[in-house]
This record gives sequence, C-alpha cells and structure tokens, in this order.
Amino acid sequence: MLYEAEAQGVRLVTVSEGIELVQPLARELTASTWGHGKDFTTWDAPAVAELAFAARSAELRTVAAVAAHRAPHAALERAARELLAMQASDWSFMVTRDLAADYPVERMRLHGAALDAALAALTDSAAAPDPQLRGLAPHLDLAPLTTP
Repeated sequence: MLYEAEAQGVRLVTVSEGIELVQPLARELTASTWGHGKDFTTWDAPAVAELAFAARSAELRTVAAVAAHRAPHAALERAARELLAMQASDWSFMVTRDLAADYPVERMRLHGAALDAALAALTDSAAAPDPQLRGLAPHLDLAPLTTP
C-alpha cells in the first residue's frame, strides 16, 4: 500500500510534518454531529439524562479509583472496560430513536453494575473480575485516566 502511494505521487508524512506543511485557517466553530437535527440532543436531552449522568458518574468513580491505586490491577482494567462500554456505545441513540425497547437502559445498568463490582474488588475481599470484556480494548492503557 505504501508503494502504491509513492507510485501515485502521494507524499506520505507524519501528522507533525503535515501540520508544518499547511497554513492554519481561522474558522468559526459550529455545533455539528451526526445526530438527528445535526445537534447534540441525541446524547444530551431529558430523555437520555439518566444515561448521561450514569456514564459521567461511572467515569468519575473509575478515575478516582485509578488515582487511588495507581498500580495496574485486573479490577481497574475491568472497570475501565465497562466504562468504555458505557461511553462508547449508542445507548442514547437507541433511546432517543425509541429503538430496542428497554435494551439500551438495561445494558447501561448491567455495565454500571459490572463496573461497580470491579471497583468493589479493590476495597473488599471479593475476587477481581476477569479483566477481559469480550475483547473490548485488548491493549488497554489506564494512563489516560490519570493524565489531566
């Protein structure tokens, strides 16, 4: 593939090199999304407030746990994977479009419960849950949760 780029006269550069090759343009930022109406109500509206607050609360609890424990731990990795499942899925899209009945709310609840179980394993005698979550983030790095 790299040979074909060269054959077609396409110069390959790193992101840093590419930034240096162009002049920045001043542009006004506008709200945009692929959500219905090209606004953010798919993910930020009364119908999905419970999901948004649950995901944010889970994020704060996970970040606090990572900051408190610092050392790699299977329970922290499981909690982070559950957090990703809560944040990265289209649960709010399904709710705002009235798709899949109560499935998205139930999945959020189950991921939240699994996250809480993983965090609980850090402070009580419960066994650390299996760090795998069906292959989600197999090369997970907890550093972004501790970096401002």
